[in-house]
Amino acid sequence: MARFLPGRRGWTSFLDGFGEEDEQIELVRQTREALSEFHRICEEFKVDVSALGEPAGRRAEFESEQFRREEYLKHRSTWPIRTEVKVVATIFAPDPEQPTIGSQATVMMVWGIERSTPGPPLEIARTLMPETVLRERLPAGTDPHTIFGFDGDLPPLIEACSTPGVVGSELQRLEVQDGRQRVGFTTLDPRRTAPLRLVFGQLLPRLGPMYGGPDDEVVAGIETPGPVEWCVLDVLWPRDLPAGGPWTGRLSTFAGPAGTESMSTATTFPELIERLDVDRVDAFDLPGRVTIATVHYRRALERGAEALGRTLGDFEIHRWALHYSLPRTSIVASRPLAPPPA
Repeated sequence: MARFLPGRRGWTSFLDGFGEEDEQIELVRQTREALSEFHRICEEFKVDVSALGEPAGRRAEFESEQFRREEYLKHRSTWPIRTEVKVVATIFAPDPEQPTIGSQATVMMVWGIERSTPGPPLEIARTLMPETVLRERLPAGTDPHTIFGFDGDLPPLIEACSTPGVVGSELQRLEVQDGRQRVGFTTLDPRRTAPLRLVFGQLLPRLGPMYGGPDDEVVAGIETPGPVEWCVLDVLWPRDLPAGGPWTGRLSTFAGPAGTESMSTATTFPELIERLDVDRVDAFDLPGRVTIATVHYRRALERGAEALGRTLGDFEIHRWALHYSLPRTSIVASRPLAPPPA
């Protein structure tokens, strides 16, 4: 009752709505007395009633790795898909032809993916920008099927960085939706003995301004639709590009539809961990057993940086890593933009 207390006036209006029906009169009377006693105690001991509604205890649970681990173990046996490691890297850079406009390349790697329930293919990745929009934003005469993430047989899969032989076996093409290509995961090939590694990448040209006012920011994120043992968000920012402040990141309840539009709203969703520490790292080494896949991850990042007309040495690396990320949560990172150059 305290957690959702709407205030004395709100309770009065609520209880008045029951009228004077005989079977409800006594219950309403008891409720009014209980509320009066509750307010008396709060006033006597100077209890801040509004603070009782804050989900501080829930945030403390998510701060605990032990709590998240127990939840992960509970969910992994019942969720349709579970993943040992999911990594998303977002590479920002000014557009070569319009330096005040920013383009973006993304790399996503899932490692140790398994499926617990049989059935039709389940979507595991999709292109974030419809092909019609992509064509409009590319330089004139550029064939979309030659750029990063769209140049393979199963966009946005990067076959050269993934486990060989996945196309047509574990992965299948799904029906196009809203102009976006979709990739479905069936089940593990029973002949595989090593963890399955899938790497996806996309070029997203001319997404928005690289400079702005005091309230303008750039946002990156990684969503975990299912249980994930390690969740890693890397953000690559050009060393020669100013920013309006440091990166901040948090664990959020955001679980929006895939697409470039939804990420801009991610910072407005309730948070589960108020603050995640950001690490400025010098290498792309990945945590846990997935360290052995670092070479494939780096290779995909090199291709993404090249698509932006850069090399990996041009970027600083900011990382958030969470052990035992829970289903339908996201790490969301944001950074204020610098004011326009004079």
